[in-house]
Formats: sequence, structure tokens, C-alpha cells
Amino acid sequence: MKLEYGTKSQEFDASGKESATKVTLVNSDGAIVPILLPADKISLSNTELFELALEALYQENFPQRAENERFSKVTQELQ
Repeated sequence: MKLEYGTKSQEFDASGKESATKVTLVNSDGAIVPILLPADKISLSNTELFELALEALYQENFPQRAENERFSKVTQELQ
């Protein structure tokens, strides 16, 4: 499933305060994947938001694998 950037919007809590930046990832089959990022990320470019949303999705679905890959990369850089 190849995800692409769809839309972004600012989310608000019950008091009217900004609570999150919602990035919607989509694909050609009609899938819609909403990702909530910190509220202050709304001013980032669409490319930056897309990368952050993919990273958040990856971390949520593969937390141990992502952590292992990071440690592996750091170990390789140190060598």
C-alpha cells in the first residue's frame, strides 16, 4: 500500500485551544489514514508533515523494529 499526503488540518479541544495537527494519508485504493501530530507542526511544509506522519505510523505499528533499526544505524555510523 503506497501512501501519499492527503490533507492537513488543525484540531481543537473543547475549550477551543489547538490540540493537534491532523495529517491525512491516502492511497489510490481509497484508504484514509489520519495521523495526529503536535499542534505546533501545522506550519511545516506538506513534505515535512508527510515524513513526520509516516514516521509516526511506522513507530506505532513497528515500535521494536524501528528502535532496532535506529540502534543498528548508530552502531554502523560509529564503526
